[in-house]
Amino acid sequence: MTKQRALTLLLSLLLLPALTWADTFSTMGTRWPSGLKKTLTGNTATLFAANGDILSAYSKEPFELKAQIELHAPEGIIAIDYMKIEEMVGIPDRHYVIASCGSGGLQVVEFEGSSFSLSPDAIVDESTTVKPDTPSPTPLSIKNSVGFTAESAHLIAAIDDNFGYRVFQFTTTPTLVEVTQQMLSDKTYTMLVDLARWENSVPGENDYILTVAKNREIGLLNIQKTSLGEWVIKGLDKATLTIPSVPSTELLYMSSLTLRVAGNKAHVIENSLGNFFTFRVNTAPPYLTQIYPLPDTEGVALGYPLDLAPQGDHACFATLMEKNGHLPGVQVMQLSDKAIVGTYEQSGAGALHRSSETPFLFLMDLKNGLSKINVSITENPERVGDPLPTPFAVADLLARETYLFMVDDLESWTDSKGKIHSGGFRVMDIANATQPKRLFFMPTEGQACDLAVDGNFYRLFVADTEKGVQCYSLNSNLIPEGKTAHDFGGEGQIPVPSSEAPCHLQTLSADAIGGNALKVVTTYKNINNVNTGFLHILTEANTLVSVKLPTDDTNPTIDLTPSSSIHLPDEPQAIHPFLRDYVLTACGSEGLQVVDLFSNPDTPGTLSPVIEAFHTVGLSNTVSVSSDGSRYAYIADDTAGIVAFDLFSDPNTPAVINLRQTSQYTLEKGKFTDLFVTDNNNLYAITDQPIDNILIFDISDPSIIRLHACETSLGNPTAIIAATTGGLELDQPSLRAAYVADGQGGLAIRQATDDDNSQVQTWKDDATTCFINTLH
Repeated sequence: MTKQRALTLLLSLLLLPALTWADTFSTMGTRWPSGLKKTLTGNTATLFAANGDILSAYSKEPFELKAQIELHAPEGIIAIDYMKIEEMVGIPDRHYVIASCGSGGLQVVEFEGSSFSLSPDAIVDESTTVKPDTPSPTPLSIKNSVGFTAESAHLIAAIDDNFGYRVFQFTTTPTLVEVTQQMLSDKTYTMLVDLARWENSVPGENDYILTVAKNREIGLLNIQKTSLGEWVIKGLDKATLTIPSVPSTELLYMSSLTLRVAGNKAHVIENSLGNFFTFRVNTAPPYLTQIYPLPDTEGVALGYPLDLAPQGDHACFATLMEKNGHLPGVQVMQLSDKAIVGTYEQSGAGALHRSSETPFLFLMDLKNGLSKINVSITENPERVGDPLPTPFAVADLLARETYLFMVDDLESWTDSKGKIHSGGFRVMDIANATQPKRLFFMPTEGQACDLAVDGNFYRLFVADTEKGVQCYSLNSNLIPEGKTAHDFGGEGQIPVPSSEAPCHLQTLSADAIGGNALKVVTTYKNINNVNTGFLHILTEANTLVSVKLPTDDTNPTIDLTPSSSIHLPDEPQAIHPFLRDYVLTACGSEGLQVVDLFSNPDTPGTLSPVIEAFHTVGLSNTVSVSSDGSRYAYIADDTAGIVAFDLFSDPNTPAVINLRQTSQYTLEKGKFTDLFVTDNNNLYAITDQPIDNILIFDISDPSIIRLHACETSLGNPTAIIAATTGGLELDQPSLRAAYVADGQGGLAIRQATDDDNSQVQTWKDDATTCFINTLH
């Protein structure tokens, strides 16, 4: 079968790829949500967990999910704390979770046995006090907060990234009122990074606040009322951590600090360097005494500890790496001599919580979810049951302009009150590559597993494994059926459809397309001088369905009839458009299959039988091609590794698909699960290996796939894409970033640079970076 193409297209296919450079990852990056530590808290019966922008409640016995609530947290929920207000006569105890939500401010959520509620009066995102150099109130950026008691009042102390300390009084109305604040100088404090309460053992005495800053200064504070009834912050004492000497090779990251308090001791860990410090808080008046490590000693070096949970004579640490013979996982330390006496080995780590009433430690792991671990036998900690998945994940990605769309592939569930909770998709703002912000969340009826947009960026298509394909408007010209322009834009009404607020248009049901949807892509073709779009849907019935999109952009409705479909061999895992005439499919044991979209000029868009196939060694599970219309395709095969194909291998008929394998790259162990070809002909790859699970290949010569760099992401990476977007500051040039769908670990982001790129910038570490540098 021969096709005639325009001369310009033919010439472009015969050209070799342009000279390119090989990307490397910078040594720093960021993650959304930014909160990886201090996202677990609780009481005797209930565990509260924050992941992404979702706050959840779990019963500890039986260990199960009870309730969840979505919060306005553009950076994700960074930290949480638990506050109980004791019962009074005729009034039961009230239970609250304090959430630090970045630019979403401070939010206090009430928990009533089996459900959350959030009053608008219990949210504050703007300070009532202006900065000296600012004419208007300053937006809050709450990085951490803790509840405590002073002068018999319930107070919340917060770290505000735009200001310093903020202190709010909380009433059970519920209402938050800012009562005092203290601006901090960068010269005095490099940055406040954590704080915790110290509960006074003397009845009737105030609780105090402990803080730790990046310059390794720990401070003890009290919030007091003056005789005039005004609240003031009083510094009682401060001390500086005695730093043991460490090899320069370990100074790969700016150190971030985690602070926990138990009894009269404050414990601090340096997350990147792994050093552990303890301070004693002595009373009358309170002051700090560092008791470990001793001067001129090396201290305790753990393998990238993220969080710690002290309890009595022991403390548990969640560590990411092997170090000093201790395997990654949960380390149990005997505090008297700082010896590791037990280990629960596992890959991945995260936030910890332990209450004195039970022998159980709870761990929110970036790989597996939420685990319950019995640490009653310190030498042999064991997990109880299987981990519970969290109500937040990132499973697949789509980048367009300055927006990133994410699906979570989570199943729906029903809480004790019959309310249905589900996953869905999120819209992120990536105008600043280092600071992604969530703009929008839309739940779907089933599992949202893939996304696509049309050529004009007017429609978003979400593959829903239970309901078919959900179609959303991204443009104010596309108004849902039954609505008019007057229905949009007013207070309390539906927002105007946009890429920042998608509006549901219609559902292409599973019955209509012949099965549940797994993957979606769009293609465009000039037919009779009309640029015509097609939506292609891969279903669980192993069929590829082609649906013609309306050519009139003002018409929102997609007509399923007539549509074309074709049955694919084996169990296809992925589809990818190639040029304007083909869809490439990874069909398991049947390898790479090529579907012709326009073979019949009388019925353009009708799918033709597979015209070529190449059986790879194992199971083909994903396919990617260059965005510039390159003639090469790359298949991830679970046995053969990365297999490269020249799609136009016959120089005599360059307009006809002729497959020829040109090269391959195999792993010693593990398999490739996702591929992405960048616009400078680098190949980014995801593997299922515990380390080196993100790889960069130089494919400037497609006949030789060269490994250029490796990186380890801490969650379960499933997808990767690259996007060139805004720089670190508004006046800086754009840069390329790699976005990784890291499962329950969220969205991991890396800067991709090269030695010849004059636009290379320094990537800022937000002190929650959790990548391990394994660059080869």
